[in-house]
Amino acid sequence: MKKVSFNMIRSAGIKTDYAKPEYYYDQLDKVRAADLVLFPEYWMVNSIIYGLNKPISRPRRRTTSGTIKSR
Repeated sequence: MKKVSFNMIRSAGIKTDYAKPEYYYDQLDKVRAADLVLFPEYWMVNSIIYGLNKPISRPRRRTTSGTIKSR
């Protein structure tokens, strides 16, 4: 599964390609080739979901006990 991330720090430890948000329109080929998009900026979300039909990862949240749950 090919993944592309727009946040290098949040995707540390995940095998992924990195794309700079500032150059989003220049790197559309990299996004089109990906199976999953990680950590896009807010202004990118509509074009990724509706224009490119790519799934976006859902962030996980911590519970009060410190465990991680999916939404």
